[in-house]
Amino acid sequence: MNGAPPKETKVVIVGGGIVGCSVAYHLAKLGWKDVVLLEQNQLAGGTTWHAAGLIGRLRTTNSMTKINKYSAGLYAGLEQETGHPVGWKQVGSLIVARSKDRLSQLRRTAAMSEWFGVEVHLINPEIAREKWPLLRIDDVLGAAWLPHDGKVIPREVAVALAKGAQSRGVRVLENVRVLDVLHRDGRAVGVHAQFSDSVAADVWRLHSMAHAKREARDEDQSLVTSAATVEIKADYVVLAGGMWTRELGLRCGVTIPLYPVEHHYVVTEPIEGAFDELPVGRDPDFCIYFRGEGDAVMLGAFQAFSKPWVVERVPDNFSFQLLEPDWEKFAEPLKNGRWRIPALERCRFARFVNGPESFTPDNNFIMGEAPELRNLFVAAGFNSVGIASAGGAGKYLAEWIVEGQPTPNREFETGRGLRKTPLHDRLAARGACFGAKNGWERPNWFARGSSRRGNEADKASVNQNPPPHVGSYAEEPNVEYSFGRQNWFANHAAEHHAAREKVAIFDQTGFSKFIFKGRDAMNVLQRLCGNNVDVAVGKTVYTGLFNERGGFESDLTLVRLARDEFYIVSGTAQAVRDFDWIARNIHRDEHAGLLDVTASFGVLGVMGPNSRTLLSRVTDAGLSNRSFPFGTAQQISIGFATVRAVRITYVGELGWELHVPMEQLALVYETLTEAGADLGLADAGHYAINSLRLEKGYRAWGAELSPDDTPLEAGLAFAIDWCKPFIGREALLKQKKAGVNRRLAIFILADPEPLLWGGEPIYRDSEPVGYTTSGSYGHTVGGAIAMGYVNNPAGVDADFVRSGRYEINVNGERIPAAAHLQAPYDPNRKRILA
Repeated sequence: MNGAPPKETKVVIVGGGIVGCSVAYHLAKLGWKDVVLLEQNQLAGGTTWHAAGLIGRLRTTNSMTKINKYSAGLYAGLEQETGHPVGWKQVGSLIVARSKDRLSQLRRTAAMSEWFGVEVHLINPEIAREKWPLLRIDDVLGAAWLPHDGKVIPREVAVALAKGAQSRGVRVLENVRVLDVLHRDGRAVGVHAQFSDSVAADVWRLHSMAHAKREARDEDQSLVTSAATVEIKADYVVLAGGMWTRELGLRCGVTIPLYPVEHHYVVTEPIEGAFDELPVGRDPDFCIYFRGEGDAVMLGAFQAFSKPWVVERVPDNFSFQLLEPDWEKFAEPLKNGRWRIPALERCRFARFVNGPESFTPDNNFIMGEAPELRNLFVAAGFNSVGIASAGGAGKYLAEWIVEGQPTPNREFETGRGLRKTPLHDRLAARGACFGAKNGWERPNWFARGSSRRGNEADKASVNQNPPPHVGSYAEEPNVEYSFGRQNWFANHAAEHHAAREKVAIFDQTGFSKFIFKGRDAMNVLQRLCGNNVDVAVGKTVYTGLFNERGGFESDLTLVRLARDEFYIVSGTAQAVRDFDWIARNIHRDEHAGLLDVTASFGVLGVMGPNSRTLLSRVTDAGLSNRSFPFGTAQQISIGFATVRAVRITYVGELGWELHVPMEQLALVYETLTEAGADLGLADAGHYAINSLRLEKGYRAWGAELSPDDTPLEAGLAFAIDWCKPFIGREALLKQKKAGVNRRLAIFILADPEPLLWGGEPIYRDSEPVGYTTSGSYGHTVGGAIAMGYVNNPAGVDADFVRSGRYEINVNGERIPAAAHLQAPYDPNRKRILA
C-alpha cells in the first residue's frame, strides 16, 4: 500500500482508519476511481485497532439507525466480497434494566424500533440469563434482546474496506502525513503532504530513473529532500483523521469541535463458562458493556465523567499505541462489572486497554461539508460508535460528495407503496408526487401538466402562467433534487396560494388516530397531558405529553366524544410511540382502553377562505361561527356520507378536518371536488402544509418538538394548565421560575431567492446560537422561512431574541434574516408582520 502519490486527483482522503477506508470504498463503488487515501502511519493504527468492535443496529433516531443497519449488513458480507476476514459474528445484544426508569426506556426503545425497522424483543430476567449464563439477575427487572447485532475485529474491517477500494482503482498510501489542506477562494484544492523516509526513498528512486544521466551526488541528495514533501491537487478533500482532524481543520481555518478522551476496557484471563459467541451485553444503569472474547470476558465502560487525554498536540506517530492503564479511574466500572458478572470477582485480567478516542461536545459525530471551506468534507468525532457507524457514514458521505448535497427532502425509492389510501389512484391521476411517511403514501405536491385529469379549477390553472419569480410548473410528478428551488417550486406556490386565497383539499389520512375509552380515561389523560382535557363533549384540546424533565413526548389533539371517551389525533409517524406512551402510563387499577383506529378513518383537510362556502354546498349542517365554533367537532353529512368534522387548522386559515370512514373516503372526496370547481378548489400536498404552518408558527413534532424540548422553550406555554398535576409539571415549574436558555423563533430571510430546508446554522450578532429545525418557502411572506431555537447559556427572553441581528448559513453563505416570536402571518388581520 505504498508508492509515489499522484500530483493531482479528484479526491484526497486524509486518514486510514475505518471511516476513511469506508469513504474510499464507497466512492469507488459509486464509480469514482480517481481517489487517493493517505495514512500517516499504518491503516487502522489510530483509534480503530483498539476499539471494542460492538455493532448495534438501533440508535435514537431514524437516520442514525439507518447508518448502523447499513454498517452491519456491509460487514456481514465483506469477507465474501474482499476475501479478507473481518471477524463478523452475529451474536446479538442484550440490554438489561435494573430500574423502573430504565425498563421504561427499554419499552420506548422497543416501541420505536418498529418504525426504525430493527427487531427488538422485551424479555424477562430468566431469559436474559439464558442468553448470558454468567449474569447476575436478582436485581434485573427486564431486558431488551436485539438478535441481529454483532461484533467484528475493527482493524480487519478497515483493511478489508481498503482492499475493496483498491480493487476498484483507489490508491491507498501509508506513511504519508498530511501537513495542511490547500485552499483558494474559499474552496479546498488539495493537500500538502510529507513522506516517511521509506516512501521518500521510493519517490527518489522514481526521480532518479528520470534523471539517470545525472551523476552529482549532491544533486541526487537534493532530490531526496524535495521529494519528502509534495502538493497533491484535488477537487475534494475529506478529513477522516480521527483525533488529528481538529488540528488539521484549524490549520485551514475550519473549526472541528472534537477532543481525545480516554476509553477503558479490560479483558480477563480465561473464565469457565465464557465463550466467544456470548452476546454483546450492556447495563446502562451501571454504565458498562461486556462481551465474550474467546474463552474470556471483555468489560468496558462509558463513565459519567470521562477523562480527557490532556496533551498539547496528539503525536503524529501515535500508531498502534495505548495510554497507561488507569485502574483507579476504572475502579467503579470494575466494581459494577463484578456485581453484574460475579465470575469477575475471582478472575485475573490479561489486558487493560486505555485507548484515546475523539469525542464531540454534543456527542454527535461530525459529518458533512465544512461551512468555512467548500469541497472540504469531514467525517470525524464518532464518540466511540465509529466502528458501528463507519459503514453507513462512509456510504452517505460518499453519496453527498458525488451528488453535491445530502439530498434534502429525498424520498425513499424502495420499500414504497406499503400503505395507500383509497384516494391514491385518483390523486395519482391528478398528478400527485407522493412521499412516504410511516409507510403511508401521501401527496407532497401535484404536477400541473395539461394531460392531468382534475377538476375544472385545476385544468384552468394549467393555462395560467405562474408568476415569473417562481419559475415554470412541473408537468410530471418527478422530483429534481437540489438545494435551490426544485422543479416543483411553482407547483408548491400555487397550492400554497390556493389555501391562502381560495380553498385547498389535503389528504391527511396518515394521521395517527386512537379511541381512548373507559371510566378512568379522563383521569389518565389529565395526568399525561399538560392541558386541561376535562372539557365539554364536542370540544377539542391541543396539548403536549411530557416526560419528567418537561420535554415533549408528543403533541396531539383530543376530541371529547363522551364523558368517558376521547378521539385522539397525532402525527403520522407517532402511532407506535404515542400508543406505547399512553398505554404504559395507565395504572393497573385504572379502567381505560386504547384502540388504534388509524386504518379505519381517512382525513381530508378542507382549508381556505372559501372552505365554508364549499362545505355548505354539500351539507345541511350549520357552519357559522355560532353554529360551529372553532375548536369543536360535530358529526355532519357530506353528500351521502357521515363524517366527523373538526374545526381546527394546521395551515392558519378557515377550515375543517373531515374524519371519514375509510370506505367512504373516495365518495366524500368526489363530492367535494365536484362542488368546488368554481370556488378555485385545488389539490394540495404536504409541502404546502409545511410552508403554510411555518408562516402561522405551528410547531411540528420531530422538528421543533422532541423529548429534549420543553413547552416554555417552544413557546407553547399557553397550552398548559398549571393548576392541575401532570407528568413533567414540577420540572416545568422550576424552569418557569429560573427562565429558559433557549427559545424557539421564526426566521424569514431578507433575500427572497434562497431556500431553507432545516439544519442550517443560525447566527446572532455573528455568533452561532443554534440551527433551523425545519424550513420551507413562505409564498405569502415572500421569502424562505424556518423555525429554530436561539440558545444562550445566560438566558433567553423576548428582548434577547428581538434585539439580535440574525443571519442563517445557507449553503456556506450567511444570509440576513428577521426573527419573530409571533406568527409572521395572521389570517384574522390579513397582514404580514414586519
